[in-house]
Amino acid sequence: LPVGGEGRGMKSDTGHRGIFAAYGTARKSHCEVQALSGDILGSPPGQRDRVSPAHVRYKVSLRQDIRPAPFPGRKLKAYARAALAYLSANGADVRVRVVGDAAIARWNREYLGRDRPTNVLSFPEAEADGAPARGASVAGDIVVSAPTCLSETGGWKEAPEARVFFFVLHGILHLAGYDHEGGGAQARRMRRKELALYRRVLDEEGRGRAR
Repeated sequence: LPVGGEGRGMKSDTGHRGIFAAYGTARKSHCEVQALSGDILGSPPGQRDRVSPAHVRYKVSLRQDIRPAPFPGRKLKAYARAALAYLSANGADVRVRVVGDAAIARWNREYLGRDRPTNVLSFPEAEADGAPARGASVAGDIVVSAPTCLSETGGWKEAPEARVFFFVLHGILHLAGYDHEGGGAQARRMRRKELALYRRVLDEEGRGRAR
C-alpha cells in the first residue's frame, strides 16, 4: 500500500437535507481519506494551465462557499470530468461543494459521529450493488474542506486545485461504487484505482489532453 495508508469511514442511510439545498438531496455513503505524504506524482512544481473543453456527458457542478473562492473552478471541474471519462462512466451528475472546517465538522459530527473537521464526505445518489461496474453512471454529492485538504497535502508540489482534486477523486470513486471501509482487497483495489487515476489525470492535463 502507498505511504499514508487507507481512507477511513462509515456508511449511513440517513438523508442529508440541507447540505445541498441549492442542488437537491442525495443519500448513503460518507467517508474520509488519509492523504499520502510528499509529492505522489514525483513531478516538478509548475503551473499546468492547459485544460481542454469539458466532456459533454459528464455534468460537474461546483459551489465554493469560501470567499474569495480558493480554487479555479473551471480547472477543478475539468479534473473531475477527466476522471469520470477514464472511469468510462456512462454519464455523470456530480455536485462538489467546497467549504471550511466549521461546516464540514458539523456534517462530520452529524453523519459520522466525529466531532472534528475532515477532508471529504461523499453522498452517492444510489446504493452500490456489488462491485463497481464499468460504464455505470455516477451521481451524487461531494463535500470537501479546503483548509483540511490543503493542510494534509502541505508537502506536495502540486497546485492547490490539484491537491484538493485528490480528495474530490476519492469522493467520485465512492459515487462510482468503490469502497474501502471493509479493508482488505476491496480497500486496496480502491487505493490503486485512486492513485492511478490521479496520476493519469494530472499527467494528461500537463500534456494538454484533459478535456
